[in-house]
Amino acid sequence: MTSFFGFRRRCLQAAWAAALTPLAGVASAQRRGTPPLGTALDLPSLPWIGGDALPALQPQPGGVLVLYWWASWCPVCVKQSPLMQALHQAQSGTDLRVLGVSADKDMAAAQTHLDKNGYSFPSVLWASGRAPMLWVPDGVPTVWVYDRAQRLVQAHTGLMPAEAIQKLTRWL
Repeated sequence: MTSFFGFRRRCLQAAWAAALTPLAGVASAQRRGTPPLGTALDLPSLPWIGGDALPALQPQPGGVLVLYWWASWCPVCVKQSPLMQALHQAQSGTDLRVLGVSADKDMAAAQTHLDKNGYSFPSVLWASGRAPMLWVPDGVPTVWVYDRAQRLVQAHTGLMPAEAIQKLTRWL
């Protein structure tokens, strides 16, 4: 017979597995995982969450872009997103920009999540197959940092500690 703690451990493991499960439906031309350091930014036009059909936020020349992959259904993102919001607010007016990329399949779910939590970092919707990208992370949350030359300089999948997020400013 399974103990309560064994059951609880299996539930927590299932939650982590769900959060880090490979994003479904990745096109075969795409590579899953983390691009090698030094890889150039590959950011196609994606729809803004909020309804505007505008192209995705492109980094300013000489600016640093923090690409934050998240999803409304991700239990780990619930802990990570407030930290990314804090970074976004703290760096407002600087050359460091946070761009969220939602892995949600539904625009409404992503918008509701942002509104409910008061997140103001700009986000776009990536839906597998509709917006081809050369690289797609294995799971969420994932943070990719592109330096002033628009090259990948840092990558992290899973919960990123607050101290590590604060240190992203070192790329400025």
